[in-house]
Amino acid sequence: MPQGAHRRPPGERVYGTGPAAPRPWGEVEGGEAPDALSLYVHIPYCARRCAFCDLSAGRPRGPEEPLAYLTALRREIVRAAEEEPDLRGRPAVTAYFGGGTPTSVQPEGLAGVLWLLRNQFALPDEAEASVEADPGTVGQETLWALRRAGFNRLSFGVQTLDDRVLRRLGRLHDAARARAAVGWAREEGFAHVSVDLILGLPQVSRAAWRETVAEVASWPVDHVSVYALQVEEGTAFGRRQRAGLLSLPPDELVVEMGDEAEAVLAAAGFERYELASYARPGGRCLHNEGYWTGRAYRGFGAGAHSYVGGERRWNTRSPRRYIAAVVGGASPVAGRERLAGEAARAEAAMLALRRDRGIERAAFARAFGVDPAAAFAPAWERLQEAGLVTVDGERIALSGRGRWLYNRVASALLP
Repeated sequence: MPQGAHRRPPGERVYGTGPAAPRPWGEVEGGEAPDALSLYVHIPYCARRCAFCDLSAGRPRGPEEPLAYLTALRREIVRAAEEEPDLRGRPAVTAYFGGGTPTSVQPEGLAGVLWLLRNQFALPDEAEASVEADPGTVGQETLWALRRAGFNRLSFGVQTLDDRVLRRLGRLHDAARARAAVGWAREEGFAHVSVDLILGLPQVSRAAWRETVAEVASWPVDHVSVYALQVEEGTAFGRRQRAGLLSLPPDELVVEMGDEAEAVLAAAGFERYELASYARPGGRCLHNEGYWTGRAYRGFGAGAHSYVGGERRWNTRSPRRYIAAVVGGASPVAGRERLAGEAARAEAAMLALRRDRGIERAAFARAFGVDPAAAFAPAWERLQEAGLVTVDGERIALSGRGRWLYNRVASALLP
């Protein structure tokens, strides 16, 4: 966090009802301070752009740009810690390096940024520190360096174990490299290793999908994310779809393949705790849970989003403009907003539905002054008729079918 066509940047859609607003859908597992803060660092570089990706990422313009970018990152972090009153004294509980491909830059550079976060925000040594990685960009020495730097959680973008599909996606790795990378991560002492898979890719048969999930479930990983493919404008897949050249599986097949994945993972000891997330005991991603429960977060880097003090804001997506702004002493912020009323309630409902427990009606009513069943009554009626949600006296949750067709549900709630 990740975590293109299958995932928005962390913080892309987060409700903002003010700094005193309670979390209407419950706390993260184990509880935490009400003013807890997450830290996100965006690395916008990739050696190659994947066919499904619409994230703020691309190849650097010359070998010096990543070094200049890391310098700008460090300056933004120090400036935020010193100058932003909403950050002072808040306990930082997680750090997450996403992209792009963070491992496309030297591990020493990532290590320096993580050290600075610990220094400026009192992030504990034992706190969850995650980094996304493409198996094709890491060797065992790279993983050793990242572990030595203090990262304790790795998220590998594997997507599929079908080598032909991986080549069509533009990935740098093959199945053998993915297997090796997971093994190296465990050898180097990473406490948590996660694997991302994409459901509904073109030309992936049901049998091949089942084999991929079964193999990944047998690996020494404690977390698996299964993202349903979403084709976005501006991507290679988007262009192929407009030209009528992209053949995608029908919704019913996607639902069936998703149910099979859940069954295979459950048999291997993985619990589905969020729309796309499965974890063995102790393997949940605490950073991502913060997004779904309303924890404040501060993002650094080009395209990074923040939600602090009830305000949501985002930096310019262009790495070159980001570097120029920060190094020149200007703000890299490209926009900001505060959500209220119907828009705030809709985003809260959409995020709550992502979790296994769904929307807790009483807690939502305390936070927003209205029962969610009444606030979105026409939408719930349509969604229930389509078999996408269930509504009872205590909560509103996605049905089994709705969990694989979440985008339809979210669209129905938008004001």
